[in-house]
Amino acid sequence: MLAYLDRDRFHIEHLWANHHHRVQEEIPDPVVFRSRRNQLGGLALLMGRENSSTNDLPLNDKAVYYARSNVLLGIAPGYDQRNPLLRDFIKTHKFDKSLRPFGPRETMTSIVQTRQDLYLNLFEHIWNPERLGLPIPLPSEPGSSDQPPAQTRPAIARRRPAAVRRRTDVARMVAAQILTAGTRIVLTYRSTDHWATIDEDGGIVLTATGGTPYGRVDEAGAVARGTKTCQGMNEWHIEDEEGARISLRTLRDRAMASGAL
Repeated sequence: MLAYLDRDRFHIEHLWANHHHRVQEEIPDPVVFRSRRNQLGGLALLMGRENSSTNDLPLNDKAVYYARSNVLLGIAPGYDQRNPLLRDFIKTHKFDKSLRPFGPRETMTSIVQTRQDLYLNLFEHIWNPERLGLPIPLPSEPGSSDQPPAQTRPAIARRRPAAVRRRTDVARMVAAQILTAGTRIVLTYRSTDHWATIDEDGGIVLTATGGTPYGRVDEAGAVARGTKTCQGMNEWHIEDEEGARISLRTLRDRAMASGAL
């Protein structure tokens, strides 16, 4: 989406500044904090000048300024006052549980999850095939086919893309059975080991978070390290039966040299 926007005018805003100590009581693990902070529900789109003006204020302090430039960021009490069109939209489409304000005692986890639900609900509404005038398959009769019944209402599929759709080296190695689902990998940064698991689609699931997989090892590594970038293929390793660590890059290069990849 950002490819079609003026990047000088619009910025991606993190609802939470990169200050773990502010939510440390709720989320003690800094890796979990960084992962949650970067989820879709923790992000927003703001005009560049608006984004700069809020700087790294705590969420409750800057939330009052959000709605003036983005209705989707109406998370402060009173954001929908004197806005009958918005209130009618929320009521009509039953968005009252997801497009809503948050009080100062609401947790980071709750806000992120609620806003992720909001985006999913909006996706389903915008691309609802019935609303777009597209044909909707009728549900199958019970016992008429070995195939699972079609959905009775249109919905956006909430599942990860298959490994064949990923174009990463890790996904290719999973498809070639050089790596298997459940393989544990480790990254060491500043004397701390960070573990993750490779899933069946070639995604990287950080052990600390146990949540949605990262599509690229670079992204997972940057979150684990708390840095902007990471050479994931170099820094993530598997352990062989003797406990020796082999980087994913070395594993890939060996597979390519042998013709297995």
